[in-house]
Amino acid sequence: MPLIEAVSDKEDDVRLSAIASLGQIVDPRAIDALNASLKDRNTHVRMSAAISLGKIKDPRAAGPLIGVLGDKDATVREDAADSLVNIGAPAVGPMIAGLGNEDYLVEEALSKALGKIGKPAVDPLIAALKVKDHYIRAHAAAALGSSGDTRAVEPLIAALKDTDVIVRRYAAEASGMTKDPRVVEPLIVALGEEDWSLRSSAAEALGVVGDSRAVEPLITALKDTNHYVRSAAGGALGLINDPRAVSALLAAWKERDMAVIAGAYRYFIKRGEP
Repeated sequence: MPLIEAVSDKEDDVRLSAIASLGQIVDPRAIDALNASLKDRNTHVRMSAAISLGKIKDPRAAGPLIGVLGDKDATVREDAADSLVNIGAPAVGPMIAGLGNEDYLVEEALSKALGKIGKPAVDPLIAALKVKDHYIRAHAAAALGSSGDTRAVEPLIAALKDTDVIVRRYAAEASGMTKDPRVVEPLIVALGEEDWSLRSSAAEALGVVGDSRAVEPLITALKDTNHYVRSAAGGALGLINDPRAVSALLAAWKERDMAVIAGAYRYFIKRGEP
């Protein structure tokens, strides 16, 4: 096929045009050539290859696309992630496996892409919460939080008791994203955890959920020994429309607790107050 042959041309413009055309005609015979083009020396060629693979939606492209999520160019990474979303369910398995490669750029991109795939990824992600690799469990939790599927709520609550604190922190953040009232009490419990990063994540998540049950625990958290936790608690109270937060935030404002003041500012500025 002439277009497939042109993908290997020495001229960048020729390769670029051939790759774009192959994406338009959606011919699965081009998969091997396009997969190889993901490693092209030219950034625009790699971008075009990623986009064309997303249009063809062949599962054979999943592995190579995952491989370029760590590309030096941000646009290539974004195009590869979008194409994985386009492939959808057939790409879920390889994507979940890729969550454990310990490259943060790749893990984050895969997590976001799995969340965008949504429903077809939920059951595999729930299963991934039980695998041995804690990186996979953590990023699987993050993906579930952004999936928008109510099936994710109970597994995320269970993940708040994971043996690994990183998994618990990701589960806290993801629980907040669900905005489901069932996560409130478990997140309040997490406010008492020993790890400050988990307490901070739990506070932020409670602010996102916006449930009034969190107000008193968050007011208590304004006195936490860690300034990140105090800041997160202040920000969370600033998001919850509850009069009990006013006096606590105003006191922090007057005391000039700089860790809390950002949250207090967010709260009062919305209301035209000092």
